[in-house]
Amino acid sequence: IDTLMNLMNFMNLRNLMKNKQKLQLMLEEGVREKVATGFAASVFSIENNKDSIDIYSGKISDDSTYIVDEGTLFDLASLTKVLSTTLLCAVAINDKKIDLYEEPWPNWPGVKIFHILNHTSGLPAWKPFYREAMEKNEVGTAKGKAIIVEAVLASKLVAMPGQKMVYSDLGFIALGNLLEQRLGSSLDVLFADIAKTFYGPTTLKFHNFIDTNKLAGNNKVASTGNNPWLKHDFNGLVHDPNCFAMGGVAGHAGLFGTLNDVKKAVSFFGEVLRNKSNGVEQILNIFANFQSERPLGFDCVSPDGSTGGVLSGQSVGHLGVTGTSFWVDPLAFNNLGGCFILLSNHVFFGTLNGNAIKKLRQEFHGLAVKSFDD
Repeated sequence: IDTLMNLMNFMNLRNLMKNKQKLQLMLEEGVREKVATGFAASVFSIENNKDSIDIYSGKISDDSTYIVDEGTLFDLASLTKVLSTTLLCAVAINDKKIDLYEEPWPNWPGVKIFHILNHTSGLPAWKPFYREAMEKNEVGTAKGKAIIVEAVLASKLVAMPGQKMVYSDLGFIALGNLLEQRLGSSLDVLFADIAKTFYGPTTLKFHNFIDTNKLAGNNKVASTGNNPWLKHDFNGLVHDPNCFAMGGVAGHAGLFGTLNDVKKAVSFFGEVLRNKSNGVEQILNIFANFQSERPLGFDCVSPDGSTGGVLSGQSVGHLGVTGTSFWVDPLAFNNLGGCFILLSNHVFFGTLNGNAIKKLRQEFHGLAVKSFDD
């Protein structure tokens, strides 16, 4: 029996290495095809998050000598909506600081907090409010943040609340501002507190500007390209212009983190999906399973979406415009549950090759599922 078990373990390890190599080659091809200059990816089961396939490929920018590794920071873009804002929402509800069904915005009658969370508020998707902050020379200042928030709160609805799903950054800017008011501190301070509680020790944090010369060891930032309105490289700056004008801290964007940071957060959400538990975890479980076109705070999979139809309908996750994503499928890997993380700086080459990142994401998830199934 021992000999048979050893043989099975050897075969499993051989399959794991073979499939890891396939994923590695796929991401290296993505670098050659200029889908991104670098990638960091991880696949693991919820039951055993220590037994993971972790892959790094490429460099932090096209002309850099620094390779992407475990110390590389990525601009996580809209993953901020889940990893920070949605979690803070659950904390605020648990502490009775907000109510999911209240209507806290006088200018938007009928808009409840849950409308913001599942993008059915009727708000527009995005507006270049950063331009006003630029004109007033208030980019990155407290006044610049106030300019953006005031412009968002003065925005007119383009649909009746609950009538139409329009993915909206503006809604999450408003929600972030509300959380700051109700919880009594800025989002970066609030997040630093809850991240330790729910994710464990982490370097996941909001950054306005990262001085890459002062980062320890090989801890470098994956550049998101040239900034057309600030006229210099995005390396160390948050990519989203409204978030940058707000000082790098907002409800819709601003988090930076390494692959390991995101793994800790995604592991937590994996446990949330499998166990309702109590308190904050129970609220998040309700969010993820909210019966609607879209869950609360999370995104859901579609057959022709970025996961290529290989994950179950119970999967939740999110995409980031910079080329980041995570998905949690509680039914993957024979119901052990699966977590899938893909980080990149796709926007380094501009956003015109959107089909390329979608195709690569689909291929990644297809190979990742097969890797663990094998």
